[in-house]
Amino acid sequence: MKSLFLIIGAFMLFCTTANSPVYAQTTASTKNVWQSINIKTSSQCGACKERIETTFYKQKGVKKAVLNLKTDVLKVQFNSNVVTALALKTVLQKIGYDADELVADPVAYEKLPACCKKGGHD
Repeated sequence: MKSLFLIIGAFMLFCTTANSPVYAQTTASTKNVWQSINIKTSSQCGACKERIETTFYKQKGVKKAVLNLKTDVLKVQFNSNVVTALALKTVLQKIGYDADELVADPVAYEKLPACCKKGGHD
């Protein structure tokens, strides 16, 4: 009988806590908000694909990153509560690639292998 009262009491406590505004506020602020972005890159080859995708998978808040070498478009799924689209473009820029309107960092670009530079496969 005691255990029945404990179970009912725990259930009632859980129900009232789960509906409280404080609980709702904390869960709403930590909820994942997944978005996708397509970024036009200056990628050239398979080495670029590997470098870019590996870099993006290491980024906090990134769920998926796939570079299409035919279109040079990087599709990224990310948590917008953790990282912004501009921050993702900046990551691409800092490893030596153009990212839409952002031009590649010149120092990082110079460090890329010849095959990964613009015209490297012409």
